Amino acid sequence: CGNPASAPEPEPDIFVIHKETFSAADVEETQEFRGIPLALGNLVGDDKQDLVVGNRSGGLWVFENTGNLEFSDVTESLALPSLADVVAVAIADMVGDEETELLVALRDEILVMAPGPPASIVARAPPTALPEYLLPLDADGDGRLELLIAQRSETPVESLFAIEDGNLVPSQTQSLNLSGRPWSATVWDVNGDALPDLHIANDTLAADYGNGEPTGANSNPRDAFFLGHRDKGFEEQPEAAGLGVPRSSMGGRLLDIEDERTLLLVSDLGRNKFFEWQGSAFEQVKNLGLSIALFAQEPCYSDARYECLIFSWSTAFADFDLDGTMELLVGNALSGPVFPRVLWYEWKSQNGSFTRRNSNLDLEAQSIVASDLDRDGDIDLVVAGRSGPPILAENIQRAPTCPRQLRLLGRLSGTEGRGAIVTAYYGEAPRSRHRIGSGGAAFVSEATEHTFGRCDLERLEIQWPSGRG
Repeated sequence: CGNPASAPEPEPDIFVIHKETFSAADVEETQEFRGIPLALGNLVGDDKQDLVVGNRSGGLWVFENTGNLEFSDVTESLALPSLADVVAVAIADMVGDEETELLVALRDEILVMAPGPPASIVARAPPTALPEYLLPLDADGDGRLELLIAQRSETPVESLFAIEDGNLVPSQTQSLNLSGRPWSATVWDVNGDALPDLHIANDTLAADYGNGEPTGANSNPRDAFFLGHRDKGFEEQPEAAGLGVPRSSMGGRLLDIEDERTLLLVSDLGRNKFFEWQGSAFEQVKNLGLSIALFAQEPCYSDARYECLIFSWSTAFADFDLDGTMELLVGNALSGPVFPRVLWYEWKSQNGSFTRRNSNLDLEAQSIVASDLDRDGDIDLVVAGRSGPPILAENIQRAPTCPRQLRLLGRLSGTEGRGAIVTAYYGEAPRSRHRIGSGGAAFVSEATEHTFGRCDLERLEIQWPSGRG
């Protein structure tokens, strides 16, 4: 915590809270700080983004987006099979037929289901350990998706699967063995070779309370980084990770803050950490303006009091107010009365750092997923804590919008364009980059559709993950 800091000046609220939209999903309280599993994507209906809500105590809910921020609970009509304990959900076209499937991780089984109705199981497999996170990706560049299943295990376990003859089986073209306590995974091409690389956020149960030195250091597996190779699969780069000391990592959000500059934000217990790839390794980037010293009135370098910490779980990164500047939302789920529950930062290119803004999102926020749910040109939020229904936060910013929805349909790079980078060019504003399906936020799976709402948009440039559409 350290030095006290005053709160930002109040700003006009741009989010309106709707607590009743998903009230049917009365999720029971989760254990061990886990958030509620959320997934956005076009699952049912007419190309709008639907919401799937998982219940770790059993079952899930599917809400069809019927337009104008109205959602209909269609769970019963889908006739889903009995689901004992849902620990992760995702929506993706695993089959490659331009129709999405519902991916569900239970404690003892992984299911890929066509939504129907009625729903039908396309593929299934028992996990090799306790699953925590699902990330669809094209691991070998063949245009077909594999499924990364991040699982808790003291010893390395096979973690990359593909659909073969109605079963989820270990990938025959790429191998990936993981160990540790992973909360999430992030995929992107870090070295420009048109192959996906991976960051795995591992919770070592060590923490940094403000002075840069972690307490509780141990031998638990740290964050891992893998470079993708066409012939020999994913190869771990223990020295290249550059992620330093053990930490309680929960996510790895990619932040495209400037032209050709990408940061990896490793959200954890305590400080948030930034890293940047420097040719052959990650290096820590300091003095970017994110600190846990916001409102604390006295130092607490070695004190684990909740009011001195930011428990940063899910994150969201977008231009929420359409001013041409990217903003970062950090879920601060268990911080107590001293910190706001959702922290809002804006990137200032002239300063080369983030500046904190006022946020009216006083919500328990372990799960945050962002998208333009009503297609009005600005980015809305679905926020969830550890129990109860998720909450819809409608973006009502007052800038004029010219909504344009982008949905990628590829062949050689997969039907959803996962791994693609979309660069938007504007009149006077800086250009912005958006990554499709990169993952990195704990407990949630994000939609592959993206909205561009600024009226001065001039053109879009799409870089396909394989270099080919």
